[in-house]
Amino acid sequence: MLAPPRRLLFRRPLTSDWVFWLFVVLAGIGGTRNAYRSGQGYWLSDSAITAVGGFFDVGVSLLIGFGMFALVPALIRALVRRITDKRAFAKQPEDASEGWKTDPLNSAGERWWDGNGWTRAVKPESPRKVGAAAWWIFGGLLAVMTVAFLLGRSSDPAPDFSNVDVDALQGQVQGDTRQFLDEPLNDGGSAGEANPNTALAVGTYFSALVEAITAYSQTPVDVQDVEASMVDARAAFEDVETNYTLLSGALAGVTSQQQLGPGAPDLGDMRAFVDAMGPYVQTRLDYYAALDECGPMTATRAWGDCELAAFDIWEKPMVDTIPPVQTAFETLLESAPQDP
Repeated sequence: MLAPPRRLLFRRPLTSDWVFWLFVVLAGIGGTRNAYRSGQGYWLSDSAITAVGGFFDVGVSLLIGFGMFALVPALIRALVRRITDKRAFAKQPEDASEGWKTDPLNSAGERWWDGNGWTRAVKPESPRKVGAAAWWIFGGLLAVMTVAFLLGRSSDPAPDFSNVDVDALQGQVQGDTRQFLDEPLNDGGSAGEANPNTALAVGTYFSALVEAITAYSQTPVDVQDVEASMVDARAAFEDVETNYTLLSGALAGVTSQQQLGPGAPDLGDMRAFVDAMGPYVQTRLDYYAALDECGPMTATRAWGDCELAAFDIWEKPMVDTIPPVQTAFETLLESAPQDP
C-alpha cells in the first residue's frame, strides 16, 4: 500500500506559493529599513569587521523574517488544510476499484486509489524542488539588506559639534564678564528684566554641555580593546550628564526671554533642546546601569554575552535619541542673534 496523502508545507517551486511572496514583500520593506537603522547604531568601527558583522546580522534577521512571515502563515494554512483535506479524502470515488481517479484536491489531476483509500501518488506529479528563482530571490534580499546596513553605517547620525564656536555661542548669550558667576543666581532682575547672573549661567552651562557632547561623541571605539573604549566613553559621558543637570537647573528659574538678555537664543528653543537631551541622557544612563549589572566597569573586564545583550537592548533606544537632539540644536543656533 502506498503512503497516505500528505501535502508539503510550501508549494513547489516556492515562487508559486503566495506565502513565499508575503515573506519577500514584508522582509524586503521592513528588513531593509531595520538593516539601515541597525547600521546607523553599529558599535564596531573597523570597516572589514563591520561588513562581516553586518552580513551576519542581516542573515539572522532574514531567517527570523522567514520564520515570522512565511513559516508561521504556512503552519496556520497547514492546520486549516488538514481539516479540509481530511473531509475530501473521506469521500470514496464512484468506482471503488483500484486505479487512477479524479484527485479530490485537484479536479484537473488524478490520484491513485488503492481500493481502500487515497494515496500520495498523483499525476501529473507535483514538483518537489524549491526552484532556482527562489534562491536568487533569497540572495537578492540578503544583498539589498546588507547594502542598506552599510549605507546606514556610513551615515553618521551623531550630532556634529566639531565646528561649533563655543566661545562665540557663550558671547551670544551674555557679553558680560565671568564676575557674575560668583554671585547668587537669583539676585537682581525680575521676570521682565535681564538678569546677567542667570543669563551667564545658562550660557556657560550650555557651552560646557556642547563641549561635553562633542568630546563624548568623538570618543574612539577600539575594536581590539572594547572594554577600555567603554570606560573612556562612560567617563566622557559623566561630563554630559553633569552639564545637562546644571543647564536644566539654570533654565528652571527662567520665566521670560528678557531674563536672558538681548543677545540670547530663543528661550523656547533652549528649553526644546534641554527636553530633547533628557531621553538622550537617560537612555545612556540606563545602558551603563545595565553594564554595571554585568560586573564592575574596568578596562580589564572581559566583554561577554551579558554586555552584548545589554547593548542589543539599548542600542536602538540610544540611536533614536540622537536626531531630536541634533534638530533641536540646529534650531537653537538659528534662533541666536547673529553679529552684524
